[in-house]
Amino acid sequence: MTIHGTPAQDTLRIIADSLNDLEHLRKATDNRIRSLHQVYGYTDDDTDTPEMARLQALADGITDLENMATLDLKRAIRTHPL
Repeated sequence: MTIHGTPAQDTLRIIADSLNDLEHLRKATDNRIRSLHQVYGYTDDDTDTPEMARLQALADGITDLENMATLDLKRAIRTHPL
């Protein structure tokens, strides 16, 4: 079943779905980084490697995208003719 609305409704739905996807991705990435410490026993010395820096940069980028999507959703809600 497909649900069609106005362009404003469809856009709002897509922005909300995208934010939801980014939230799940951020949580999963953060959990993977945390598991390196808890499950695999990585110490702070182990996390000062270029690989860990890239992994943390990836997590930071996802967080930035999530913040941008949150702002986009807020803007879309403000302008939506409810």
